[in-house]
Amino acid sequence: MRIPAIKHGKTDTKSGHFNHYQYQYQVGIISEFNGWMDTAVFTELGANYLNVKDNLSSDSISANASATMLKLWSDRWYNTLVVQGSAAIDGSERYETYARLSLGYRVTERWSWQIKYRYESNQYETYNEEETKWGFAIPSQF
Repeated sequence: MRIPAIKHGKTDTKSGHFNHYQYQYQVGIISEFNGWMDTAVFTELGANYLNVKDNLSSDSISANASATMLKLWSDRWYNTLVVQGSAAIDGSERYETYARLSLGYRVTERWSWQIKYRYESNQYETYNEEETKWGFAIPSQF
């Protein structure tokens, strides 16, 4: 039986790219282990370089931490919780927080559906954005 994959979100804003997989450079330490009540836990500590579009003088280096928890309730039902945060370490004013909670149902070996709730907050110098959103997704495991 294949379990749902652990994924992290990404956001592209007017002021630049935020969150995982959008950084120009990123280094870190990744750990995955089986936690309390057979919950899969994925953690990452790292640093990244943010490339802000159209404003090279605003590029930034930050430290970040993230954790993803995956709890299987049966062969088909599962929950995921993702939390992550970043803060600049180069003197610029940059803070990012992200949290997502989802309930998923695995329909087949490769397809599932999820109901998600997401909270995200980004602050970069004078730019500040806060967003909450409900969503429905049909992820595949190809």
